[in-house]
Amino acid sequence: MTNPAADCPILTVATETYTETVPGARIYVVNHIPERCPDQFVGLTQIYAGPAAASAPPGELTDLLRSGRSLQNRRWSELSAIYKIWQEGPKSDVVGFCHYRRYFNFSNPSYSNPTNGIDRATLIELGRDLIDNQQLDCINDSSCITTKEIEVGNNVFEQYAECHNVSDYLDMFKIVAINNPYLTKYMAQHFSRSTMYAWNMFILSWNNFDELCRLWFGVLGTFATLVDWPRRDHYQDRDVSFLAERLFDAWIRSKQDENITVNEIPVFFVG
Repeated sequence: MTNPAADCPILTVATETYTETVPGARIYVVNHIPERCPDQFVGLTQIYAGPAAASAPPGELTDLLRSGRSLQNRRWSELSAIYKIWQEGPKSDVVGFCHYRRYFNFSNPSYSNPTNGIDRATLIELGRDLIDNQQLDCINDSSCITTKEIEVGNNVFEQYAECHNVSDYLDMFKIVAINNPYLTKYMAQHFSRSTMYAWNMFILSWNNFDELCRLWFGVLGTFATLVDWPRRDHYQDRDVSFLAERLFDAWIRSKQDENITVNEIPVFFVG
């Protein structure tokens, strides 16, 4: 077993050395496989992550930093791409992330259940529903977009404990309590709440995106130094990304209590 801390370019904050600053909104599709985002998905920008970054076509956006390094995608999943944008840009007024298997469904109520997967050909036909510029124009420091809450069973903590190493969650809770005590009460709700905001999907103002990333990479970067990795199997190797979902859930609820409007949007799930 090895500890990844020495090889992880984390525990830093945004350097303001963005390669590009662009107006308006940028919504990214994090792609872990070497397959282009269909051209019909107007308004979405693809970013290749992990193994797909190495085989990305020339000039395409990847999770590789200018140094040539990246977060370990096998562990951080879509957060390796999020980290890249946070650290190096492009910096945009509004920034959002979805995944090559999950997309925001802005306008098609026929596909409102994320557990009912659709094939990619059907998704391409529905491409016009993946973006809504009018809604994006309304995003600011007081308004954001997330996915709809999902039911996880008895409560969020028990659902995590059934699927993952329970000590990981408790280690994260301890880090939050020490460094971000304002979130403690929202984390504690996981012991009773049966719903959560999942999948690390969002559309935020850059200021709120920066706040979220400072939280994510501060807390999870500290966690990553505490436990040996790789874990017992490839699924559990994604320990940081699973914890990120629970941390995002606590953070977005704290923003709701700050009277930030959270607009919940269903998703298309590509089966």
